[in-house]
Amino acid sequence: MPGSITTFGPIDYVANHGSNASDGSYLAWLGPVGSKSSIVIGTPGNYRIAQTTGDQFLSNGWQTMSQLYAPSVSKPGNAVFKADYTQSNQSKSMLRIANMTATSSLAQEGDSVPGMTGFTWGSNFSSPVINDAGQVLFRGSAQRNFPYDFRSGFWLSNAARTAYTSFARGEQAPGMATGVVLSSGNDYRLNNDGEVAFISRLSGSGVTWDVNDISIWAGAPTALQMAMRLGDVAPGTGGASFASLSWQYGIQQYTNAYQLNDDGQVAFFAQLKGTGVNTSNDIGLWLFDPTAKNSLLIAREGEQIDIGNGSFKTISELYSPYRSDAFNNLGQISFGAKFTDGSQAILLSNVVAVPVPEPESWAMLLAGLGLISFAARRRT
Repeated sequence: MPGSITTFGPIDYVANHGSNASDGSYLAWLGPVGSKSSIVIGTPGNYRIAQTTGDQFLSNGWQTMSQLYAPSVSKPGNAVFKADYTQSNQSKSMLRIANMTATSSLAQEGDSVPGMTGFTWGSNFSSPVINDAGQVLFRGSAQRNFPYDFRSGFWLSNAARTAYTSFARGEQAPGMATGVVLSSGNDYRLNNDGEVAFISRLSGSGVTWDVNDISIWAGAPTALQMAMRLGDVAPGTGGASFASLSWQYGIQQYTNAYQLNDDGQVAFFAQLKGTGVNTSNDIGLWLFDPTAKNSLLIAREGEQIDIGNGSFKTISELYSPYRSDAFNNLGQISFGAKFTDGSQAILLSNVVAVPVPEPESWAMLLAGLGLISFAARRRT
């Protein structure tokens, strides 16, 4: 057999509640244990319940876990997650970190912020993500009473989680007119080099709601670059501009709109507007490269694409990669497409990748025809 399926704990955890798998053998997920919800972490045949609703712990009084959120897990087996808890009939939130031996607090309202003298955490945490180096990224706030200072936005830890950097919210947007500032959005990425990507709604002079306010930023927190912005001319389109960040099955969905790889490249889907743009050619896929400081069009509805052996098909619909591993560190991007002849395929783009085998040696999944090898390139 070319491969096998390993039964991993109670199968309904994964089947019914999803999982967040790292590139290694560790999994972490949110699933049911009786009438309660639990965070589970482990490897095939060896897993641990790291946290369960109803758990109590002593920290400035007794606290009870009331709600858990989906975790993020690293290849070395560290999982981070958000948890709501009650204390003296008040609901609060905190961040937790777990591995195969222990579960502990990562950030909790009122606790000191590591590496920031006098600052304590607020309570408005978002769900954290962790990379293989151990760095953690999340959205939250912290405050210092004297001298007074309040910081809200993204927080990125060092690998040991002994110091944090805050960035984004309310900061001047790099390269923008003075007074145009960033916000910290709900959707963010962290790669294994400590680089981030996030969606920000801009505000300030010249910024118009739903016209040119949404943007993607990527890079180190101190060296952010803008990957795209609504209203800007979309590269490779002959003058069309970005109208919205993502479009899937007729519904805008920011969550799957973009991915970040370990080279700091960002792949993103966007809808277009402008002269000559209609429903047959308004969706495209681009790749932003931080070294070149520009974006390249990978595929667009209405254009022809080479599916191997000199055969070209016209794209009628594009579908976003739902998984982070659909965009790898070679710069290869896999995505779904439907063609005007009714066939469908999972495509692999090597347009900006390091040298790879020729198209004939790659794999294409053409709906109804089984597994065949291929790699995609646009006809220009």
